[in-house]
Amino acid sequence: MHRCALLTLALALAAQVLSHDANAADATASPQTAVQAFYELRIAQLPNGGAPDGPALKLIAGLLTPRLQCLLQTAHRYDEAFLATQPGDKPPFVEGDLYSSLFEGPSRVKAQPARLARDIAWVPVRMFFDAGGKNDATGWTDTVVLNRVDGRWLIADVNYGGNFAFGNSGRLSGVLTDQLERPDPALKWTGRELRSCP
Repeated sequence: MHRCALLTLALALAAQVLSHDANAADATASPQTAVQAFYELRIAQLPNGGAPDGPALKLIAGLLTPRLQCLLQTAHRYDEAFLATQPGDKPPFVEGDLYSSLFEGPSRVKAQPARLARDIAWVPVRMFFDAGGKNDATGWTDTVVLNRVDGRWLIADVNYGGNFAFGNSGRLSGVLTDQLERPDPALKWTGRELRSCP
């Protein structure tokens, strides 16, 4: 009886893992579905708090390229070093949405058809921020860049397209590397920490 119960539990766990892997594979089967899946996950489950910590990064890692994962992880380490030496100030990546032009982040998104060039894809994303019980009818468009890695479409970057006074401009990778490559002796940050990223 005990063996039978253990076998049943093992089979249930295996089925759960296979189902999770299948869902991840479905999400990255096309650039458009990968982008839509990422933002729906971001809006539903991630706090709007800049660079993700370990659990948050683990939640989205399967939709990101190894390089973007590494950049975000390094940004979180930078914030931790900043807080350890300057606890009264705010680190650069502790607040605000990194994945869109708007500081608050979108409340709704609609990924558009992709433009493809071999193993690179560009997906325009219509983004909306609903507030005060009213739907945002105007919105803005950011463009997500993806790489095809081992047959899966993974998010590599975000090109910010909004025009907000306190929002992001340029691209996500640039926002991260511009700060992370800069040495800061007070933080014991050399700027060489990014060398570990592929």
